[in-house]
Amino acid sequence: METTNLSKIKREKMLSTINEINEETLKNRIIVPFLVSIGYNEGQLSFEDNFTLKLGKNTIKKKDYISGRLDILVLLDNEPFIIWELKRERHEITSEEINQAISYSRLTDQITPFTIVSNGEETHLYNTITKEEIKKEQLNSNFVSYTFDEAIKLKKEALTEIICYSIENLTNFINKINNRELNRLKDNKYIKELYVERKNVHKKFNEFLNNEKKLFFINGNSGVGKTNVICNLVESNMNNNTILFYNSCFIEKSILDNLLEDFNFAFDEQLYYRQLFNKINILSKKNKKFFIICIDAIDELTIENPIVSIDKFLDLANEFSNIKVCLTCKESYVADYLEVNGVSSVLKIISKENISILDFSNEEKNEIIDKYRKYYNVEINVNQQDKLKEIRSDGFLFRIIFETYKNNKIDNNINSLSVIQKYIEKIASNYNLNKNDLNRTLEIIGWIFIQSRDDFFRSAIEEQIVDNELRLKNSKISVDTLIKCNILQLYRNNDINYIDFNFKALSYYAITILSAKLNTLKNRELILKVFELNEARRCKEALSWFSKNCNKNYYLEIDNFKKEYGEKFITTYRTIVNENFQDIKDKFEMNEDINNVGIAIDHRNDFAIYTYGFYKKDSNDSNVKIIDFSDKSTLLKLNINRIHTSMVAIDINHIIKERLKSIIKDRELNETNCKNLNIEKIIMNLFIYGKSLKLPYKYEIKNFIPIINEFFPLNLIETRRKILIFNIDMLKQMSIIANDENVEMLYQKQINGDIIIPQCNYIYSGISLLPIYNIANLITNYIINYSKEEISQPHLLLPSKINENRKPGWVDDIMIESFSDEELYNYLYDIYDKCIDEYLTIVENNFPTLKENFKFYNLFKKGVNIKMYLYKKASPFLGSYSIKLWYCYSKNEKKEIEIKICNEEEVPKEINEKWITNISCGTDIYFFNNYSSNQNEKYFVLSNYIYNLIKSDLEDFLSKEDKMF
Repeated sequence: METTNLSKIKREKMLSTINEINEETLKNRIIVPFLVSIGYNEGQLSFEDNFTLKLGKNTIKKKDYISGRLDILVLLDNEPFIIWELKRERHEITSEEINQAISYSRLTDQITPFTIVSNGEETHLYNTITKEEIKKEQLNSNFVSYTFDEAIKLKKEALTEIICYSIENLTNFINKINNRELNRLKDNKYIKELYVERKNVHKKFNEFLNNEKKLFFINGNSGVGKTNVICNLVESNMNNNTILFYNSCFIEKSILDNLLEDFNFAFDEQLYYRQLFNKINILSKKNKKFFIICIDAIDELTIENPIVSIDKFLDLANEFSNIKVCLTCKESYVADYLEVNGVSSVLKIISKENISILDFSNEEKNEIIDKYRKYYNVEINVNQQDKLKEIRSDGFLFRIIFETYKNNKIDNNINSLSVIQKYIEKIASNYNLNKNDLNRTLEIIGWIFIQSRDDFFRSAIEEQIVDNELRLKNSKISVDTLIKCNILQLYRNNDINYIDFNFKALSYYAITILSAKLNTLKNRELILKVFELNEARRCKEALSWFSKNCNKNYYLEIDNFKKEYGEKFITTYRTIVNENFQDIKDKFEMNEDINNVGIAIDHRNDFAIYTYGFYKKDSNDSNVKIIDFSDKSTLLKLNINRIHTSMVAIDINHIIKERLKSIIKDRELNETNCKNLNIEKIIMNLFIYGKSLKLPYKYEIKNFIPIINEFFPLNLIETRRKILIFNIDMLKQMSIIANDENVEMLYQKQINGDIIIPQCNYIYSGISLLPIYNIANLITNYIINYSKEEISQPHLLLPSKINENRKPGWVDDIMIESFSDEELYNYLYDIYDKCIDEYLTIVENNFPTLKENFKFYNLFKKGVNIKMYLYKKASPFLGSYSIKLWYCYSKNEKKEIEIKICNEEEVPKEINEKWITNISCGTDIYFFNNYSSNQNEKYFVLSNYIYNLIKSDLEDFLSKEDKMF
C-alpha cells in the first residue's frame, strides 16, 4: 500500500491533534491546506460533516447510521469531490476499511469521485470508481467518469460492502426496514400498550436465539394474536439481535426478490441470492450471532406461487449455518405449506420449533380486558366480563367492540352482528358519511368478493375492479374514502393495487349479512346461497364466521346442506370417471371402483366445507356420511387413511388432475393389452427379487447391464409355483402355518381358490416388504390374458455376449460400448418399435375421451418418422455419448424409425422435415441408468420411455385446460 507524501510538519500536526480533533480542525488545519497545496482555491470548497447515504430504499444520515472517527464530504464548486475519513492515530488502515470508505463515496446521492483515508501518519487517496490508489496530482474530477449503468452497479457493490462490513452496520440497516414494517402495523393490528406477553412463546424464542433449530414456526387460529406476538418478539429483540421483519401483506414480489430489493442487489439471478445470504452468514458467524428473518402471516401472501416462494426461501436459508427464519401462519393453512407439487416441502422437514398459539388463559383474558378498558377508556359492567372473555377468542371482533365503545359504556346485550353494525355507524359519524350509503357500499364490495373465484391466496381484490363496480352501481362513497376511514387497506403487487378489509370480521359481515343476506334466507334459498359461498376462500371464511356469530342455531340446515353437497360432489366425481376413465376407475380413490366409494364430510356446525375424506361403501351404505374427523375410531372403522382439507373451493377438476398425475407417477394405468410391458414387469421383478425368493438363477450384472437371457424360456406355471411355495415355507417358519401341514396340498388348494393364504411379512434388503403376491399376480394375469404358460424371449434385444474388460468411465458409456454397432442399432430400433405400439394401446385404453388432445398420440396414430442420432461427443462431458432426436410427421403415414450411430460432426443442426418436437438429451433413459428416487425403476426401460411420453402429453393438456369436464 503506497502512502501519499504529506509534509513532515503536516503529519506531525495531525499526530499531535488527532485525538482531540473535531470537524472544524480537520477542515481548516488539514483538508484545506492539503487541497490548496495542490492548486485548488479555498473559495471553491465547502463541506458537509453529516452527509446522507442512499441505503436500498432508505436515505439516511451517515452519522446516524454508522459511527466513525471523523468523516467529511468535501464539495468542489458545490459538487461532491472527496470523502475524507480520519481514523484514530496510528490506526492500521486495512483493505476492509478502505473498501468501506470507498463505499460511502459510492452511496452519496451523486457518486463522490475521490476517497481519502488517513490515520495522521499515512494518507491514502483512491479513485472511487476504480478503487485504484492514486497520487495527489491525479486528484482532479476530470479524471473520473462513469455511465449511468456503471453508477447503478457501483452503488449495489457499495451497499454490500457497507451493510456487511460490521454487525452494527447490518443491524442498523435492517432496523430501518423493521421500523418501516412495524409502523405499518402499529396502532392498527399491533398496539404495544395492549399486548399481553405469551410467556411460553417468549421463553421458546429466547431459546431459539441460541440453539441450532432453523425455523421458529408460529401457527394458530385467526384472531389469537399471531401478528401481535411476532411484532413484539421483533420489537423487543431487534436492538440486541440481527432480526429482519416483514409483514406478508406488503410483500410485492417473491420473498427472495423482496429481500434483494431492500438490499439493493441485482435482480433475478440466483447467484445474487446466495451472494447476499453468504455475506450475511459470514458476518453473523464471525460475530457468533444468528441472522433471523421474520415473516408474518404467510397465509396472506398475495404474490404468485406463495407456497413455492416460501419453499425456495427456506431451502436457501437452510443452507447457511447462521441464518434462521421465523414464520407465522393461520393453522388451517399449515397443511398446504407442507407439500410442493406432491413432495414434502422444506417447511415440513426443516429443523424447527413448532409453536401453536391457543386461546388465552382466564388470567390472561382478565389482563387483556383491563388493558383494553384503560386504553379505550371504556366502562365495563361486572356482568359483561365473562361475555368479553368469550368474545376474546375472536380477536378482530374483540378489538371492534372497544373501538366502537371508545370513551363510552359497553351495551349490556352485545353480540357480533350488532357490534359490527354499531361500528359501521360510528365510522359513518366520525367521517361525516351517511350510514345507509356506507352499508350500501360495503354490500357492493361484499358482492365483488362473492363473485371473485379466487385461487389459494388471491383473497385481495384489484382496486380497479372495486372502483369500477362502485361507479357502475352509483356508490356515493369511493375506495379512497374507505381507505381514509380505515375500512380498507391498500396493497401493491407487480404494479397492481389491491384492496382488502382492514378487519377481516368486517369483510365477513359485508359478505354474509349485507350482500348475501344469509340471516334472512330459509330452506332452498339458503342452501343455494351457501353452495355459492363455498366457491371462494374469503367467502368460506365468512361462512364459518357467520355460522359461529349469527345468534341462531342452523344445525339442521347445515346437516342437510352437507349431505346435499356431498351427494352432488360424489355423483359428479363418479360421472366424470365413468365417462372418461373406465379402465382405471379403481385408481382414483382407495384402490376401489369409484362407484363403490363414498364421501365423508366433517360434522362441525359450520356452513363452510373444509375437511373431507373417502370411504369404501358397504352395500347398504349411503353415499355421504357426516362424521367427526377427530374421532380416530370412526376413521379406522371407515378405513379413511387420508384426510383432505381445502380452504378454497373443493374443485372436482383440480382433484381429478392431481389424481391423474399421481396415477402416471405411480404407473398405475391399465397395461393389460401391452404384452411387452407385461413381460418386462415379470422378468425385471424376477431379476430384482428372485434371489430373495430363492429362485435358481445367477442374477448377474455385467457392465451395468442385467443378464436376463438366463431366464428364457421361462416356465410361468413352475415359477409361480416356486414363489407361492416359498411364501408357505416362510409362514411355516413364522409358525403362522403348522409344520405338519402338507406344502403341496396347501399350494393346490390356494391355486384352486379353496383357501386364502396370507402373504408373509418377509423383509427384503432390510427395509422393504418382499412383493411376493404382486409378482405371482403378474404371472397369473399374463397366463390368463395371453393364454401362454411360457415366455420364450426377452423384451429387450441385449448383447449376446458382454466383455467385462472395460476401462473406467461414465456408466452409460460402458453400457453403450458393450454393444456392437449392429447390436446397438437393433436394440434401439426394437425399443422404439415396441414403445410406439404399446404407447398407442395404453392411451386408447386409459384415455379414450382425451386421446385426441395428446400430441404424441396424434403423431403416432397418423404416422411418425423418428430420426435418432446417437453420437460420440467431440468434447466428452458427463459421458462420451449423447442423443439428438426428432419426432417428425411421416410422409408415408406409417411408423418409420431411422437410427444413426455416428460422431458429433455428422449430426445435422436442422432437418428438412415437419416435426412436433426435437430433443437433445443424454442416453440414460434407453439403458439401465434412468435417474429416479426408486433405484429399481432404472431396470424398466420400456416402461420408462412410454410413461415419459404419457407424462409429457398429460402435463401439456392439463396446463392448457382449467375445466376439463
